Amino acid sequence: MSKIAIVFPGIGYHTDKPLLYYGRKLAAELGYRVIEVSYSGFESGIKGDPEKMRRAFEHALDQSVKILSEYSFSLTDDLLIISKSVGTVVAGAWQKKEGLHARNIYFTPVEAAFEFINADSGIVFHGTADPWVETEIVLENCNRLHLPLFLTKDANHSMEKESCLIDLCNMQSIMRHCHSYLLGMDMWAYADNENTMKVVVKDPDTVICEQWEIIKQNLTRLSQEPYIDDQIEIDEVWRVSEEACEYLKENDISSELKMRLIRTLVENLFFDEYGCYDATWNLANALCKNREDYLNFADCLWKNSRFFRKDAAEIYLRHGREDRYIEYLMESLAKDTEAYEKAIQYFQATGKREMAVKAAKIGLEKCKYDQTVIYCTLVEDALMRDDQKRVQELRASARRKRRVNRIKVEEIIEHYSKKAEAE
Repeated sequence: MSKIAIVFPGIGYHTDKPLLYYGRKLAAELGYRVIEVSYSGFESGIKGDPEKMRRAFEHALDQSVKILSEYSFSLTDDLLIISKSVGTVVAGAWQKKEGLHARNIYFTPVEAAFEFINADSGIVFHGTADPWVETEIVLENCNRLHLPLFLTKDANHSMEKESCLIDLCNMQSIMRHCHSYLLGMDMWAYADNENTMKVVVKDPDTVICEQWEIIKQNLTRLSQEPYIDDQIEIDEVWRVSEEACEYLKENDISSELKMRLIRTLVENLFFDEYGCYDATWNLANALCKNREDYLNFADCLWKNSRFFRKDAAEIYLRHGREDRYIEYLMESLAKDTEAYEKAIQYFQATGKREMAVKAAKIGLEKCKYDQTVIYCTLVEDALMRDDQKRVQELRASARRKRRVNRIKVEEIIEHYSKKAEAE
């Protein structure tokens, strides 16, 4: 079995420093062939300067690509990446550039790294006193990417404190977690230990449930007060819903929870009475990840209220259930012209001429407004069947009605007459 570990250091944190020294030593003990990437020639004062950080990243990536171009990783059975600080950005960018999927140990990643890190791609270590990145940013991104995160309270960017003995204990704990990860143990099972290390990342169901609880609390408060369009609770529902939508771009939740939330939103008409319709409608759509999800959503809309039939029908059409869309078109035919025009145009565009004629015949009896499209459809059908008697009946009927544009009907008849003469 081919096992390779690549070490991407930080700018000043080289591979001979504790996290990377013991990290690569641990990998070697477990049978990995270790490749160390080294880069140099950086500017000073990079921390806190976005432009210098960008140039440092590009410089390090160029050097890394050159160094690693000497190796082939296509046949590697187990590719491990150990990275530190700015090296986490370089490692992530290099993996995307090469199209490689590796296991990763991310030591003190900087914020820019999360633009390149894939979901479920490794484990993360961070100190809460790290001046290079705020802990909340690391927490948010690890939750988004479903990455187990181990925090060390009050540790700096080197994962150290002021006490040598505490640092040694923490280093032992960090390496123990790395060892467990490399052996394939479940990183989600860990809890607090004696060295204040803790897995803080939650599974997607828990994250969405917590966000939904906040939304519910605000909706409850809105239900107890007269509606005002600038209430703080409305803004909060929007904010949390948008956060949930963003999170769901990278994560999926269980089907059971998904449908429970969708049913709640639909049954409450997306809380439209509290000014939260758009926010919760977007959330329901974000919960849908595949065809099955969307069809279940459409079923829920269809069964709950006639108010949602149009939305359900459009979802059905987009996801291959044309039969349900046609059912909607036919049952929506009533008195208004728009429904007939929409149905006839759809049937004509999809080559269902008989259905278009059927809709037009219903419109001839039921439509109480403009019937121009209806007459044009029926006249054209009669002309195509060469039923001149029916053409003249419809022509005479159209002349007697104020709700028909007789000029358009005559244009169709004239068009077919010229076509017949040409033949």
